[in-house]
Amino acid sequence: IAPTTGSSSGGTSVVITGTDLTGATAVTFGGVNATSYTVDSATQITAVTPAGTPGSLADVVVTTPGGSHTSPGAFTYNRLSQTVTWSPTTSVLTTQSPLTPSSAASALGGAAISYSVRPGATTTTCTVNSSTGELTFTGAGSCTIRALAAYTSTYNPGFTDVTFTVTYRLTSVEREGNQIKATVGSDYIPLAKTAL
Repeated sequence: IAPTTGSSSGGTSVVITGTDLTGATAVTFGGVNATSYTVDSATQITAVTPAGTPGSLADVVVTTPGGSHTSPGAFTYNRLSQTVTWSPTTSVLTTQSPLTPSSAASALGGAAISYSVRPGATTTTCTVNSSTGELTFTGAGSCTIRALAAYTSTYNPGFTDVTFTVTYRLTSVEREGNQIKATVGSDYIPLAKTAL
């Protein structure tokens, strides 16, 4: 049988080779009749697959005057493409870390979600809890997090990226001798000044 995989919507043209195929009266995939089939010769049938369950293995059965022959699990219906949705209320972080995004990612079919830092896409040091999406970051900059949906019996894996911009807010300014001490988030920046 070639090809051995195709769309779960059906419509894949499949060539079945064997012997004594002349006069074939039925071709089925997973117990469902082929949309159409043509007996090309005593050794070949061309059939069009019906719709099937995504991710499933279908037995292919050819019925001829001499009986039926089954090829177990000979055709695989492809899994569907995954869509991962993640829309935090804000992607600008002005609070101290760690911080849990305002919403979690979700995927079709209830696929399990894991989080990771996208390599090469950050300008601040950041880590993420792979289960909860909680971010820990050091300093201002950007941090791109990938939400990845795992395989399911129906869906292929998929992902989406969200870039968070880290901007510590100015929380206080005070005089300290001949300096101004500006507190930014959990850090402070001494600013030299000769007079105040």
